[in-house]
Amino acid sequence: MKIAIITTDSRENKKLYSDRTLPLSPAVSALVEGLRDLTGHEFHIVACSRESLPPYERLGRNIEFHSVRVGAWGWGRTFFLGCVMAIKRELRQIGPDLVHGQGTERECALASALSGFPSIITMHGNMDALARRLGVRIGSRLWRAARLEAFALRRAHGVICNSRYTMERVACYSHRTWLVPNALRLPFFDPLPIRTRHTEKPTRLLVVGEIAEWKNQALILEAAQQLFDESYPLEWVFVGNPRRGSPYASRFLAKLQELSRAGMPVSHLVPMSCEEIVRLMDSSDALVHMPMEEAFGLVVPEAVSRGLQVFCAPTGGLADIAEGVGAIRLIDSVTPMGVCAGVMDWVRDGKPAADEASITTMRSRYHPGEVADMHDQIYRSTEGVGHRAHRPSWTGRPSPNFPE
Repeated sequence: MKIAIITTDSRENKKLYSDRTLPLSPAVSALVEGLRDLTGHEFHIVACSRESLPPYERLGRNIEFHSVRVGAWGWGRTFFLGCVMAIKRELRQIGPDLVHGQGTERECALASALSGFPSIITMHGNMDALARRLGVRIGSRLWRAARLEAFALRRAHGVICNSRYTMERVACYSHRTWLVPNALRLPFFDPLPIRTRHTEKPTRLLVVGEIAEWKNQALILEAAQQLFDESYPLEWVFVGNPRRGSPYASRFLAKLQELSRAGMPVSHLVPMSCEEIVRLMDSSDALVHMPMEEAFGLVVPEAVSRGLQVFCAPTGGLADIAEGVGAIRLIDSVTPMGVCAGVMDWVRDGKPAADEASITTMRSRYHPGEVADMHDQIYRSTEGVGHRAHRPSWTGRPSPNFPE
């Protein structure tokens, strides 16, 4: 089969057009690592950019990257009309058997659903759920994303869901759904370092994710301050770009800098390469992740696969990941006091690292090869479905490799 994958180009997202690193999001990058080994398929990755970018040539022998230039008028304020039109032109040249849209936040799902070819959509985040949670104003970027999400989901042949939570939310839109988790990138499967206890070294806790209201970094920082005031020797490292134009992100970073100047061991780092994140995790002890809304939560299995203890909210898809995994402690009370209580219990227990069974579970459940095999089955099951207007009324079943 010839399959076109519609995704975003990280060079466009960051406005770093000369960047030569893999221009894909972590979830899509991990999937591509698995697709390289699939036989019988030809993959064409299509992504939009405001600049004319050279092709990326190191994806794989069966994978070609297409960068499509779109003028300034064709993006979010026009509901990505220019992106959709440019992608449709590129798809007519490719002639795919199936179009696979990656995510509903921007143009990917919309361009897939309106491509004129059989299409499926992968849900990476639930825009409607997030918009409702935050109570966004009509006409805002997130409000527009939620409207486009519903429009695209109704027009796709099927939807790949990364958690049971997501599957329940899209059931009203699609006749066919599949339950497939996101994959981890291959560096997270590197051999673990030998961990030794250094009593003089402070215990390091990581908080990884875009600095945004729904990620709840301010709540975690408040908990960190309370633990510092109670003389717990903990170092906190926040990793993530501040969301553009976000007053929340500005207030958070100002508070973090104020606490750092006052002597609290807290710092902020911008996002790093995959290898750098792996090294940072290997030199840390735990991860704290307390989002208001989360379709999956890729950073959680990433952290456990590197031997970290994880504290997270029982939100959305995080409950799926935590099922049967002793290294993940669900914090039912999503408050500063709840986070403090969980961390203090862990410290009193001797600050254990992730157990071997948890690490093995993450590495088997979310390996790129396993996830690519699930996609292979989905792709083959859609052969011959015809135009989206003639989609059959099918019901997909959860993958046997995902926890029931």
